[in-house]
Amino acid sequence: MKNIILTILAVNLLTFTYAQTPNSFKNESNSLTEISYDRGISTEMNFQGKYGFALGGIIGNNLGHKVKSNYSLGIYTDLILADSLIFGPRVKLNWNYLNFLGIGVNLSNYYRSGVNDFRITPEINFSLNGLANLFFGYTINARNTKFTELSEFRVGLNINIVERN
Repeated sequence: MKNIILTILAVNLLTFTYAQTPNSFKNESNSLTEISYDRGISTEMNFQGKYGFALGGIIGNNLGHKVKSNYSLGIYTDLILADSLIFGPRVKLNWNYLNFLGIGVNLSNYYRSGVNDFRITPEINFSLNGLANLFFGYTINARNTKFTELSEFRVGLNINIVERN
């Protein structure tokens, strides 16, 4: 249990640190140019047969913009409150059209007692300019191992606290 908690803290610290650091690259004229993207922290509360929550770092573009479509990439740490705690690092890609309706995909690797349960979850979401998303998804188990406490359906609320460039 101590190792799981230390791993969660390390992953969140790394994702938060990465999400808060601006990137730069050289363009065609070899001058240094900053890549413009929104970055911040994302929290999520979800239900998948059992309640869970997640914390992570997020980067994206046009988050909070009222007219343009937005997209984001988040790296999360999931904790699912089953009979014994289920831990899961996760990557989430999300695209919102006209800042109201969106699609996304989660790649999750849930872990408990030496057993992994890798899942791919396509989602549909209703968004408030990419800052808050109510999402519904169906998980596809990509391995033979499966945690029976977790259902195929995933419902939740995601809130993004972003710094805009």
